[in-house]
Amino acid sequence: MKKAALLLRNREFYGANIVSLPVIYALKRHAEVDHLTVFASRGLQSFYGSIVWIDNYSEERSLLRTYLQVPMDVDVYYSMRPGMDGASLIGMLRRASLSIGLGKMANPLNRLFDQCYIYTEDRYRAVSYLLPVIDALKLPMSPDFYMREAMLDMAAGRMANRSGHVCMLPGAGAGEFKKWGVERFYELACTLHARYPGLVFDFIIGPSERSERQFLEAKCGQGLPFRIHENLGLADNAALMSSSVLVVANDCGPSHFAQCLQRPFIGLYFEDNPEWFFAHERSVALLPEVGSGIKSIPLEKTVQSAVSLIEKKQC
Repeated sequence: MKKAALLLRNREFYGANIVSLPVIYALKRHAEVDHLTVFASRGLQSFYGSIVWIDNYSEERSLLRTYLQVPMDVDVYYSMRPGMDGASLIGMLRRASLSIGLGKMANPLNRLFDQCYIYTEDRYRAVSYLLPVIDALKLPMSPDFYMREAMLDMAAGRMANRSGHVCMLPGAGAGEFKKWGVERFYELACTLHARYPGLVFDFIIGPSERSERQFLEAKCGQGLPFRIHENLGLADNAALMSSSVLVVANDCGPSHFAQCLQRPFIGLYFEDNPEWFFAHERSVALLPEVGSGIKSIPLEKTVQSAVSLIEKKQC
């Protein structure tokens, strides 16, 4: 039985864990791993407990306790924790057949990994996490394949027969400084509906977006065909976005379902942040002018980007 142990980065934010899902999927489904143990931050049992690719889940964070839970003679050991100085020791002491690390340039213990890759912040995180596994295990496909297939695998059985719908994500758990504003999202939807009358809009919000929900509820029955989706699970988020003709989002956790799926995507960011934006031929990142807030991004610029992506999709 082929065994693997994966040390995820200790991050509690929703999006930071969504971008970890493709590497879990790649190990389980494409590296022929029979038993996968995953270590993550505390308080994430409800998140990772629903992931069928994980056979054993642990929230141990200390070096010693993590060491004790990594299987002896593990076939593949992968640490995605650049800040955990002793992570390479675990793989060596547990006699891993292959020890892979995502490390910092200055850590001399990196040499204890069989293969170590230096972490960089100028690359989309899901890609950064996948590249070491793809290279070390000689997997045949590029990161974008595993990103997309992971989301489709998770959405299997939840796929709805929808066409002509746009997903709008007006929330952002980190605070108002990351929000373009639900009023602008609604105005964008109205503008697009006037141009494309067949479109239906899905507004996806989370538990902290009470004001967004109240605004949208007040707009019900005023001519725009839209639905409100609140607190969707992982599979439902992935399924809904997988069939969208366009996703428009702030820099928020659920945006990474669309980005990993490589749907036509507009990301609204308060600053340039390549770690959280996956650039591809159908994605656009919009930023404010230097010194201005995210709400200064012009509606007209967002409409132009949306029209371009929708019509590219139709070609």
